[in-house]
Amino acid sequence: MQTQSPSSKALDLIIRQAVAPRLRGQAFKRHGRSFARLNGDLCHCVHFQASMWNTPDAASFTINLLVTWPRWHEVWTGRPFPSNPASAAPVAQDRVGSLLYGKDRWWELRPEAHDERLSQEVLEALDAACDQFFPQYGSSGDLLARLDSGRPLPGLAPGPLVHATLLVAAGRLLEARRAVDDLGATQPDWQAVRAVAERLGLSGAV
Repeated sequence: MQTQSPSSKALDLIIRQAVAPRLRGQAFKRHGRSFARLNGDLCHCVHFQASMWNTPDAASFTINLLVTWPRWHEVWTGRPFPSNPASAAPVAQDRVGSLLYGKDRWWELRPEAHDERLSQEVLEALDAACDQFFPQYGSSGDLLARLDSGRPLPGLAPGPLVHATLLVAAGRLLEARRAVDDLGATQPDWQAVRAVAERLGLSGAV
């Protein structure tokens, strides 16, 4: 079994002692360095991401907020929804730093000292970002209304395919077929469009 480095232990200490109790009170369940809660037919997720440049003596981390939807994960990946919702393909995502400060934010920590001020700063930022981000996504209906209005979803999910998936779920099959056909016309070699169309039962599209 691999021994955990001091900097990794320091990050896990903040998560265990400060973050986990706070998020548990908001109905989140912990999955390692991620937390998730069911919200209607969506999952709200918080993920602590350690820097790839961390060393045993120093570490930095950022916090990602994600919204996952089981149907989208299944349609996009062709695989079942995972036991850890934060590891699923997100429909929307952002970082705490971008939401609060307009730029990415990485917190620095050192394993030799547990800084209570750092824990408090992280909690305050996390509370503010969650309050800003998650209320926009109460259900898949909120996602559909947003895309219907022409507003994109934050993150890297392919908006037109997410929209088509939501349209099928809402029973708006003709609109879904039109959306996939339009995307197929502009992306004729994009195999993902065909795969999603098949999984949605729109095999005649594209």
